[in-house]
Parts: sequence; C-alpha cells; structure tokens
Amino acid sequence: MARLTILAAAGLLVVVLFVVNTSVGAHRTTMTTVEIESNNLPNQRCEDQIRRQNLRDCEQYIRQGRRDDYGVLAMKGEEEENYSGGQQQQWQQLQQCCNQLRKMDQQCQCEAMSHIVRQQRQQQGQQIRGEQLRQMLQRAQNLPNECGSGPQHCDVREY
Repeated sequence: MARLTILAAAGLLVVVLFVVNTSVGAHRTTMTTVEIESNNLPNQRCEDQIRRQNLRDCEQYIRQGRRDDYGVLAMKGEEEENYSGGQQQQWQQLQQCCNQLRKMDQQCQCEAMSHIVRQQRQQQGQQIRGEQLRQMLQRAQNLPNECGSGPQHCDVREY
C-alpha cells in the first residue's frame, strides 16, 4: 500500500512539474511577443491616431495657409466674429484642425503633419513646388505649436 502511495505521489509530482513547465514556457513566449510588438508600438499608435482623426481641416489649412497672422490669436480665445469672410472660414478650419490635433498624442502630431504633406504631394504631384511647397512645409512644421498642443517645431519630411 505504501508503494502505491509513493507511486501515486511521484506521478502527481510529474504531472505538476509538467504543467508548471508548460505554463512557464507559454509565459516566456507571451513576454517575447509583447517585447517584439512594443518596438513598433509608437509608430503603430501614431498611424492609428492619424487614421482615426479627420484631418481634412488641417490639410486645407496647410495647403491654403492663412491671409494674416491670426492663428495664435485664435488659439488664445479670440472670437470668430472678429474675422470676416474668408478669414472666418480659415479661422474655423484652424479651430477644427487644432481640436483634432489636441486629441492626438503630442509625439504623433508631427507624424500627422508629415502624413498630410506626403498626401498633398501625392495628390498634387509636380503642381506643388518652389515657394508654394516651402510655405506648405513651413505651415506644417509650425501648426502643432500654433495650436498650443505640440512641439515648437516639427521636422516634416515630404517623402
């Protein structure tokens, strides 16, 4: 009878060790997967945020620019009635754009600006060049700062 108890205990020990070993191996695999995915997480997060946001107003603002320097004033609480005609439309575009940028992580805002510039270049092709391209890049580089939501200057890449 003692022999049977020892065999049963040994068998149970083997099963427990097998289960523990299997669990530890699965845990290691999971940890490795998490580490691999975490390397791409910032880029993927920015891509997801760019996809989720409607950046059409930012696109138009970057493409068209502004007629005067009211961007910073608009972000400091100036009322839209202070602007007329096309300026009011641009003010609204800027407000909408800034609202969308504020919903994004700060580090993703510059990536969004680069995305917009690349998209504009693809859509417009060689029609955007010279001074127009320089101004568009400058607006994209400064837009998050104008909105008061991002870095002082974005390193926007057109390609």
